[in-house]
Amino acid sequence: MTVIERCAVNVHLVSAIRIAQSIHGVRGDGLEDTGLVVSSVLSSAFGSHDALRPWLLARQDGTKARIVGFGNADKLTRALDAAAPSALEPIMGDVQQVDPITIENGRRYRFQVWASPTRRVVDERHDDRGRRVERDAYLLALEQAPKDQPPLREQVYIDWLASRLPGATFPRAPRLDGYKLVKMARPNRGKDAKDWSYRTGPHALFQGILKVTDADVFAKAVQEGIGRQCAYGLGYMWLEAVQ
Repeated sequence: MTVIERCAVNVHLVSAIRIAQSIHGVRGDGLEDTGLVVSSVLSSAFGSHDALRPWLLARQDGTKARIVGFGNADKLTRALDAAAPSALEPIMGDVQQVDPITIENGRRYRFQVWASPTRRVVDERHDDRGRRVERDAYLLALEQAPKDQPPLREQVYIDWLASRLPGATFPRAPRLDGYKLVKMARPNRGKDAKDWSYRTGPHALFQGILKVTDADVFAKAVQEGIGRQCAYGLGYMWLEAVQ
């Protein structure tokens, strides 16, 4: 049996946008990327993108958003107090502990997760340098499949999800309940990198029931987040034990 701690915090999005602009230099289309704006504020509040990761925008009511993620409320509260509490007071509420998730071998769980089904591959335009980029898992499968036998997007994404969940199996196939292409702004890395890059990537909503076969392995995968972009509001898996 493995226990995963969870916590929640309320964020005022209008104030968060000002922080994203003034501290992190977010400009233009990046200010319309809620994942980037919230990530900027969480990084300023807790001192790291990894402090509350993965996280989920669980509820949005006008300019107020409730963020839920994996973490210890006491540790995050200490980090918040050490940051700049007076500056962040109008932006963030107190960190609240949420009921933990208990993972047990042999138990079944309903799940839901928004994830980015991409794979890291060598960029053929820069293969001499071994540069790796994110590619839509479906587009990669489409390129590799016979032209007269194109793959189904839903099946490709479900196979991708299964590969990201060691320690669990699906008693029946999960569902792809939503899909959209989203324009994202992300900070570039490296000394020669420009400030920001803009790209479009897939966001997919998966739902279903899974069975845990190795609680420790599965819990580790869940805590690390499903897929990439986990610092920006993707990859947080909601779980509920099936009675």
